[in-house]
Amino acid sequence: MKKNSFPYPPLGVIHPMVKKLKLYIIPLWGLTGALMVVWAGMTPNYHSVTPASEQGYPLIAILTFLVIILIESLIVYLAIRPQSYKFSHWGRTSISFSLVVIMCFFWLQGVMHAPDFYFKHLWWLLSFGVVLLCLFIISVVSTIKGINIK
Repeated sequence: MKKNSFPYPPLGVIHPMVKKLKLYIIPLWGLTGALMVVWAGMTPNYHSVTPASEQGYPLIAILTFLVIILIESLIVYLAIRPQSYKFSHWGRTSISFSLVVIMCFFWLQGVMHAPDFYFKHLWWLLSFGVVLLCLFIISVVSTIKGINIK
């Protein structure tokens, strides 16, 4: 039997494709949020005073939310700095998670009777927080166990 017959890399070694993916995961997440907001702009706003048949596409509001998603993704990207991120940097993840929680509390203030793209943005932001919380837990566990993931 060979010494290393296990088909996966040893613990602490990440596949080179994953190393490339970590640079693009936050921009891809931002693109997903942008697509959700653009798609949600096509649904009627049932809380509006005008009937659903007379409502047009809310172009200015959608463009505003696209800029907001860009800014929020950029803030998290600058906080995590994926180029030099290692799983022992749990402080970066905790700062990013805290920023996303603050943004969620800010956007939760106006959720009543909001249009659908507002909800999609909030769901995207909440899912962003869940992913960052999972990354934080992984980082803390790897730090405690002493696993140096490169």
